[in-house]
Amino acid sequence: MTPARRRRPGSARSRWCAIEAECGVVPVVSLWVGEIRETVVGFLSMIVGSVDPVERRLGGAEIPRIYIIGPAQRTGLGRLLVDAAIEQATTESLPHVWLDVMASATAARRAYAKWGFREIGTRQFEKPVKSGLFDMIVLMKEV
Repeated sequence: MTPARRRRPGSARSRWCAIEAECGVVPVVSLWVGEIRETVVGFLSMIVGSVDPVERRLGGAEIPRIYIIGPAQRTGLGRLLVDAAIEQATTESLPHVWLDVMASATAARRAYAKWGFREIGTRQFEKPVKSGLFDMIVLMKEV
């Protein structure tokens, strides 16, 4: 799999400018789309140049979004998308990839652990999705 698109998004300019100011790099966004029978059922995005919020390590990449619609979950598509992102990170000689996941998402946390991610800390999601759902677990994988 190769990224569907690679660009510096203008719509999220303030976040990218903050990364650029802090790290001295212009972040690059990659997007992979997952399909089953020519129907898009999920995607994964990766930001190269994002600083992890726990250890504050530079030079890695963040996976801020990975979504698979319900019927396509547990088909292996999530693993394929993550593997494609890790392969791209390896190609770019990045030392690590990180992501965060809701503390209550136990199935997702198990999957990430199975795929080689380790928990490095916690943080609070800026805006709770539902009452009480704002605790995030930060995970990292060395590449």
